[in-house]
Amino acid sequence: MNLIEISEKFPNEIDCIEYAEKVRFGKKVKCAYCGSNDLSQRFSDFRHRCKNCNKSTAVTVHTHLHNTRITLKTWFYAISVITDAKKGMSALQLHRNIGVSYPTAFKLYHKLREMMKEENKDLPELDGIVEMDETYIGGKPRKFDNPEFGPKRREYLDDQLEKYTNEGFDFTPQGHNPAKIKNDSKKGKRYG
Repeated sequence: MNLIEISEKFPNEIDCIEYAEKVRFGKKVKCAYCGSNDLSQRFSDFRHRCKNCNKSTAVTVHTHLHNTRITLKTWFYAISVITDAKKGMSALQLHRNIGVSYPTAFKLYHKLREMMKEENKDLPELDGIVEMDETYIGGKPRKFDNPEFGPKRREYLDDQLEKYTNEGFDFTPQGHNPAKIKNDSKKGKRYG
């Protein structure tokens, strides 16, 4: 959702809380501590009192948003702004976009990153041939550049090429690639 859709769908805090309760609990709101459905009416601080365990409960209890003073509407805006930024966003930009202080925006941004990391931790790791667009890979020298590996390098690469060709991968060039590295180009600057 973009910011306009959020502001139309959730004009006030109570709409955000009711949406979050539907997502978390379903049709009937439950106590976050004991799971009971026997709750009082919502108080002015948007919390319920459980008649079973006598605790004050809210939709954010036992979540990453628990014990934050930021409203759910602000969280929704922050999630929308951060997920919409293709190349990422600084905490200073987030501070300007959603109208919170810089330290709050910094903590909020890191909390959202932590939540995204936890959400994706159970995904399987990629193996085999993985194709990626718009990726720069560089850094440390590869093991093939190691002098000890030198003579075996060609054999290893030929074995890998044959293995993947037998599995049905096609490595024929697909058109002209104008991006070529000159052989006489400098790899980097050296001082001294």
